Amino acid sequence: MLANNETGAIQPVTQIAEAAHGATLNISITGLRGHELLAAAPGVAASTGSACHSGQHTPSPVLTAMGLDEGRALAAVRLSVGRWTTEADTDAAAGQLADAAIRLAEPAGGRAAAAREHGMTPTAGRMP
Repeated sequence: MLANNETGAIQPVTQIAEAAHGATLNISITGLRGHELLAAAPGVAASTGSACHSGQHTPSPVLTAMGLDEGRALAAVRLSVGRWTTEADTDAAAGQLADAAIRLAEPAGGRAAAAREHGMTPTAGRMP
């Protein structure tokens, strides 16, 4: 269900892995760090990296062992569904992630101007 949701809003999204049982999907969005994407989409309950590597912003040894480079491993987001997850839930999560990715990927434009108005330096959601 998650892998087939096509919002058409963000490119390129790469499917890293999908669990054999179909309830877990690992994706990455080129140029964005997974933890920044999730921070920008607070309504989505998901994880970065692998389950044994949560809470750290370093490449997951599991993902790098699978052959992912550091940038792709840091961009990883692990999405899971449960017994009671509906198609509407997955559509809502996909929409929130797409919106967050678009906001993070847009040129500094609106965010930079708003930050400057408040005397702050904007931070980018893009990978170096």
